[in-house]
Amino acid sequence: MKWMRGIRTDFPWSDDRSTSGYAVRRIREGGALFLLAVFLSGCAVEQTAETASSPPAPAAAPHSIAAAGLEFNPPIRWIPEMPDSSMRLAQYRVPSPADGSADAQLLIYYFEGQGGSAQANIDRWVAQFSTADGRPIEDARITHREGNGLQLALVDVTGTYHESQGPMMGGETTPHPGYRMLAVIVEGPGGPWFVKLTGPEATVEASLAEFDAFLGALDLTTQ
Repeated sequence: MKWMRGIRTDFPWSDDRSTSGYAVRRIREGGALFLLAVFLSGCAVEQTAETASSPPAPAAAPHSIAAAGLEFNPPIRWIPEMPDSSMRLAQYRVPSPADGSADAQLLIYYFEGQGGSAQANIDRWVAQFSTADGRPIEDARITHREGNGLQLALVDVTGTYHESQGPMMGGETTPHPGYRMLAVIVEGPGGPWFVKLTGPEATVEASLAEFDAFLGALDLTTQ
């Protein structure tokens, strides 16, 4: 029609004055928002999936441990570790003094009333040491104490420690010159329990007071 010749009918889509262009622009904006929402939702799902599939953190070793009614409370300075062997009730790292010595290790064993006689264990522990020239140790110090319903046999031996590389003795060993072991057989109702502090002489020497207090706190009379 002639009357339409002066009217513009080719408005661009971006022109706000065009009703159809405005609608398309809104559709485009809505589409962009929808895609953004889908993207963010996907990120959230992915993050949730990653969180769900992440392995749980390993359980921390407890600082105190108890067996058959006897509770062991090592000094707070000693660091609990997950035992390297199922034969161990508990395992602790005893930090060295500030002289460059290596750390020592405290082990606690409990075999539900088993574990051999006191003398058999003492002989076995002393046999793990030798003099610098390879001879058997003959000057191990053995003392006894009792109290709080318990009887303790203590072994103190110094020399080259032959650390077993397997769960059983008699196999390959690694020698550690200048080592010291304080081993204790704790006997009482429900026992025995076994405690071993082993490490460089300087580290064990620096831990003597803590070790003595640790043993003195063992008590069966409070049950």
